Amino acid sequence: MRGRYFARSRQTVAAARQFTAETLDVWGVTQHRDDLLLCVSELAGNALRHGVPPGRYYRVRLRRYEGGLRLEVHDSGPGLSRTRVGDGYGLRIVEAVSDRWGVLPRQPGKSVWCEFGAPANGATGAGTGLRSMQGRPDGGTGTVIPYDYDCVCGPWEVSHVDVSQ
Repeated sequence: MRGRYFARSRQTVAAARQFTAETLDVWGVTQHRDDLLLCVSELAGNALRHGVPPGRYYRVRLRRYEGGLRLEVHDSGPGLSRTRVGDGYGLRIVEAVSDRWGVLPRQPGKSVWCEFGAPANGATGAGTGLRSMQGRPDGGTGTVIPYDYDCVCGPWEVSHVDVSQ
């Protein structure tokens, strides 16, 4: 597992994408590379626009597991609104290119995640400990799968805090 904090700055979206590319290179991951880079750009951009208060950071975390990879973007802003339709395509893009995605409420903030490949811990959705809920914050018909607390456990590596931007 690898993670990094990024400052509240538009320039850090490129840095988050670079961190993700470097992580995939270190891990030798080539499958879904372009889609992962697209998703980290969209999720980091959303975190900056909607979730990172002034003076705070957001975190990008990647986790490999047998048959798959999970990308998470954590921020300390308010959760996703179920009543406001987004004005962009960010989560629609994430939904279109990833196998699964969801939102984990946190204190403070939230974690928006997406997975590529086999679900974490072999889970497939209904009946496996992950409860599916219909509906998306943007009113679409996608499936939001609540976070499985068992799929991310133990310490994770923080490469460094990028405060230069």
